[in-house]
Amino acid sequence: MREETLTGGLVAAFCIATLAAAALSDIWYLIVALLGVYIVAERATRTLPDRGFYLLCAGEAPVIAVGTGALLPALSLQILLFAVFLRAHNLLRSRHEAVPFAVLAGAILLIYPGMAAFRHTLLPVLAIGAGVVIASVAIALSGYQLQKTCLGEEEI
Repeated sequence: MREETLTGGLVAAFCIATLAAAALSDIWYLIVALLGVYIVAERATRTLPDRGFYLLCAGEAPVIAVGTGALLPALSLQILLFAVFLRAHNLLRSRHEAVPFAVLAGAILLIYPGMAAFRHTLLPVLAIGAGVVIASVAIALSGYQLQKTCLGEEEI
């Protein structure tokens, strides 16, 4: 129950932050619509084992939409979305797991000035989104491989 509450809190934080970023954007209606799709995906995948992956995929669209106008809010949303993904996969439960995530979040925010100097927000946000998706797939595959090994199934 506590883990579900923590995941729900991160989802709520992502939704509130997305709405705040939408309020500052010219395409607020698109961001709100994409956030609606995310909320539907969040509700529809509550019992699915790969829920985190679905939430990550559904959440990338509003992050990219926010990133077309403002990079710092998009980077912040990307960090929140990755936290939702990790919590949905029962990670970030201990200090041992939270410290590397905090370092990653700090590193992403530290590269912001360089990205802002680039003066284009879409390409850097897409690059970070692709990195998060690749890391997420790697985590999901390693979890699957660990589960397969623990259950004693043969290699395919």
